[in-house]
Amino acid sequence: MALTLFLVLAALVAFASISIVLIRRRPESETPDADWFQNFSADKYRPMQRLLDERDYIFLKAQPGYHPSIARNLRRQRQKVYRAYLRSLVKDFNRFHAAAVAMLLTSETDRPELAVELTRIKAQFQMAVFAVRVRLVMNSVGLVKMNGSAPAEALRALETATRELRLQPISN
Repeated sequence: MALTLFLVLAALVAFASISIVLIRRRPESETPDADWFQNFSADKYRPMQRLLDERDYIFLKAQPGYHPSIARNLRRQRQKVYRAYLRSLVKDFNRFHAAAVAMLLTSETDRPELAVELTRIKAQFQMAVFAVRVRLVMNSVGLVKMNGSAPAEALRALETATRELRLQPISN
């Protein structure tokens, strides 16, 4: 039992270290064009909220012919899809954040409160992504249940803040 706990904790520490390196890695300098910006909606990440929902596994378990390997395979496949969504979400977040920072830097008016808000949103997003990645590892071995909506909610907050920055006239 102690060895299993040690191995799980060691895996979590290794995963946390890798996640920190990946989060701190310089985001791609892909600046969104006006068309992407206008057509973007964080709603495309809505499936993340239900992709790893435990109710599906409870339903599956109640079906005739159920075998635990079916649930394991489904969980593995859904986690793979979830990770792809998460990568895309991080990329979109970085685009929005870079655009918001660029708008802030090119603004004729100093907006320190907005700079603080952008920093807060980025920190919140990074913490949410880190927590989700840790929970994904724990979920893959059946230790925790998933609620993957936090990163999408942080992206939605950044989308709103960025759109407000673009739409509000900057006044002294």
